[in-house]
Amino acid sequence: MPHGREIFRGDATELGRLHESRWQWLEEAVGPAVALPTEYPDGYHVPQHRHSRSQLLHALVGVVLVTTKHGRWMVPPDHAMWIPAGTEHSVEMLGDVSMRSVYVMPDAIAGLPEGLRVVGITELMHSLIVESEKLPQGGEIEGRAALVMG
Repeated sequence: MPHGREIFRGDATELGRLHESRWQWLEEAVGPAVALPTEYPDGYHVPQHRHSRSQLLHALVGVVLVTTKHGRWMVPPDHAMWIPAGTEHSVEMLGDVSMRSVYVMPDAIAGLPEGLRVVGITELMHSLIVESEKLPQGGEIEGRAALVMG
């Protein structure tokens, strides 16, 4: 998977392969942040995993359940879940889910949250997340792209 940006809807086996290739791509990507879109069918379950980047998980449509050893969170479309780097988590889809995730290097900016939390998403933040997936991913960014990802 050269850039990890495909929007994909498929069966559980195909989605599992997509996740494996994305996790590998995420570990090798450069730059402070990358954004990945995915479309999930109702009931799909992303098994326990972790990554070296923190994740801002935002469902544009549908509801997700995020589970960690610390608890379980329901995340509706007007919210997002902040998952710090290295945190084992699984994700379950309630209804068809159109998800956007922004993966951020832990040292990208000062003041990033250290704990799990659900956050409200403003219209501006929603727009920035949607716009971020259209930008070049996995490399150094500058100009407008750097402003959007910042």
